[in-house]
Amino acid sequence: MSVKRNTIRYGIAAVVIAVGIVLGSMVFNSALLGNLTNTKQTGVLAVQITDPPNVPANVTDVYITYSDIQVHVDNAGNQSGWYTIAKSGEIDLMKVINVSLTLGSAPVQSGTYNLVRFDIISASVTFNGKNVSAYVPSNRITVPITKGGITVSPSGSSGLLIDVYPTVIPFQNGTSIGFVLVPAARSLPIPQQNWSSEMEKQGSEMKDIHSQSWVKDDEEQNQGSIAIKNASLTPNSLAVTVENTGNGSVTLTGLSILANSSSTFHTEENTSSHELETIASFQILSNGTVIQPSGDNEFEGENTSLGLVLQPGQSATLNFSGAIATLGEFEHEQDSNSSSNNSQASAIVSGQTYVIEVFGAFDTDAMQSVVAGT
Repeated sequence: MSVKRNTIRYGIAAVVIAVGIVLGSMVFNSALLGNLTNTKQTGVLAVQITDPPNVPANVTDVYITYSDIQVHVDNAGNQSGWYTIAKSGEIDLMKVINVSLTLGSAPVQSGTYNLVRFDIISASVTFNGKNVSAYVPSNRITVPITKGGITVSPSGSSGLLIDVYPTVIPFQNGTSIGFVLVPAARSLPIPQQNWSSEMEKQGSEMKDIHSQSWVKDDEEQNQGSIAIKNASLTPNSLAVTVENTGNGSVTLTGLSILANSSSTFHTEENTSSHELETIASFQILSNGTVIQPSGDNEFEGENTSLGLVLQPGQSATLNFSGAIATLGEFEHEQDSNSSSNNSQASAIVSGQTYVIEVFGAFDTDAMQSVVAGT
């Protein structure tokens, strides 16, 4: 009898132990599941865009069609960790000069994101009231997010700003004007005190974006500083020596020859003045070569070679040899009844004063007057 009681007692004890193990396992698994769930909590990340483009005279719109906009998880591999936060679309960059516009938002895994990327699929400009396709020699935009990236907290809302700085370069294309769009961009997180979940909605705007201190501070850190040390110009040659006078590297993307237009414009101070207008444009390649575009075929194989990088204190002489093609009278073809502006129709004239402008990414710019030689 005692043997049976002991057997029953041991059996009950075994059941109790087994139940304890099962319950303990359930508690452990529940805690583990909770931890795994917490690591995958999500927040909302929105992306806005703003743009102060560098455009020639008489360009009123710069349209780009862009691909899906993606962000990259910090410490993830280059080919993984990408999240789409805005779908593809089209925007007129001239409409967001001092406004940031929300392009889209999406839930993403909480954490820190360090890169943003998208493609410029196509571009066009409105020139003298007509839409003209623009060639984009380097259409992939991949830029780091400054200030250590953007952090998305669980159940939180965060905003990311893409600041685009394209340069639109005109060129003579047969009997008409063609354009090249050279993109440049930076990206920065929008401070939480300047952001609200209401801004997640596509089309939401933030006014006077470039007067915001957090934008201005980042601009000052990214904006380069250059000076033209010497320049010479003839109808068949151009030489410009440029020095990086800032504390950070600069990327030179192009240069232009400007001339006074005889057109007048109204200001509060006066009603008649001279205005500089682009008469010839050039692109600068990464090896310092200067090319003058004359059609899309000029850029074959060059889409990874745009922009000459100068380190602080470094200088370079940019040379172009050959007949300089000017934009001619086509720049003013909309005003066929006006005889003004025809001073630009001719080629470079010896003895006439011109202005040489060298420019680069993020509003890097320098100008110098020069008298054309023979």
